[in-house]
Amino acid sequence: MNSIVSQINNPAWWFTTIIVALFVSLLAGFLKDWLYSWLGKHVRAYRLKRYRGLRKKVRFIRALRLSPHMYYAYGWMLQLELALTFFLILASIALPVTHSFFEENTVYDPLRSLGFAPNLPPYVIGVGSVFLLFLVMVRMFRLPAKARIFAQVYKKERRAALVASGANKALHRTSR
Repeated sequence: MNSIVSQINNPAWWFTTIIVALFVSLLAGFLKDWLYSWLGKHVRAYRLKRYRGLRKKVRFIRALRLSPHMYYAYGWMLQLELALTFFLILASIALPVTHSFFEENTVYDPLRSLGFAPNLPPYVIGVGSVFLLFLVMVRMFRLPAKARIFAQVYKKERRAALVASGANKALHRTSR
């Protein structure tokens, strides 16, 4: 148990864990879509589920294209979700690092200077950071799909704007 606690308090372990967690989460987000696509071609129940999901996605993209306000709000929501994800990553890194710093340098601890010194068991900080990493993985699981929807709407709107502005020849030149 002591070796696990010492590993959790080691910042190198946290950086490695966060990098692996981000990679696995992004990979799972892309692999999930690929797996559902493959299952949708070969299994009837998944085919129906995939068909319903694609219909829902098409309706959502159509709604985003029809309402510029909804499109901008979706873009802002996507950016805020990405910012919150990175904030959770930084928080999961900062939690054990600041805890170990204040444990070694009690002079700089603002809580102890105010007379409030919580006596936490050593595993509480590790469990809190692992929980934050779990939240990051859950959030990043849906980000690739949301980013693809946003990019599809952006490409369609850009192409429609080029066609409407008379730049149809330029559009054909760039697509080759």
